[in-house]
Amino acid sequence: MIVAVFIEDIVAGVILALGAYWAFTIRRVLKSKSSRSEALWLGVACIFLIPLLPTPTSTDPVIQLIIGVFFVAALPLVLLAWIDGTIRTARRSDPLFRDTIGWSKVRFVVWGVTIVLIAAYFVLVIIETLTGTVVATVVGVLIAAPYFPVVLAGSPALLLSARRTGSAIRRTNLKWFGLFALFLLASVVTNFIMAPSFAGQSFPSGLFYFLAFKGIYAIGYNVFQILFIVATYCLYRNARSLAQLNRVSGSEEVE
Repeated sequence: MIVAVFIEDIVAGVILALGAYWAFTIRRVLKSKSSRSEALWLGVACIFLIPLLPTPTSTDPVIQLIIGVFFVAALPLVLLAWIDGTIRTARRSDPLFRDTIGWSKVRFVVWGVTIVLIAAYFVLVIIETLTGTVVATVVGVLIAAPYFPVVLAGSPALLLSARRTGSAIRRTNLKWFGLFALFLLASVVTNFIMAPSFAGQSFPSGLFYFLAFKGIYAIGYNVFQILFIVATYCLYRNARSLAQLNRVSGSEEVE
């Protein structure tokens, strides 16, 4: 299993590196300020996702704080800022200028809930540091929690925006972005809910039960890895689709 996980990490890392390369390379030739900004956020997101391989875990409060700064705070906020900006840009390419799922109002709720969940993680880590009480299960849940409002609201908004845009090029770009958010959500759910629930348990005695429980954990973790690789591929395709944005016309290109 260790070899398989290593190979899966390498594959996902290479795809993310290629996605970042294409995003930053294509950004140089994009004419629109909004398109250049989109390419920049995409490249930064690819770089931020690379350290997720392998997924870090620890019961040490100091290490939890370090993990939290990057994985619980920085990465979800980068993804949310990127998704938020993309959805608002996509609205300008909709001939009817429709407010997808009421995003102009929903975005404030998503930002608020995400920030509250991030704050809850750091409060818990501080309490652990001061009291010496370790609540690894709660901390594990809070590591994943800030991603849920981002992708739960962002993925349907992106996919719906893709259907509503008047540009076929923008439609392809948004489709890959929405699929990335969708598969990222699926991988986060699998990794932080299914796999950790078995990883920290004492397995029942007996070879059959041991293999059964370990097998479920192994399957859960490999499903996470596969979903994450699919998400990174969608991100890579999103980066490649940026090359066509110079052909997009309309109000979204007006600076």
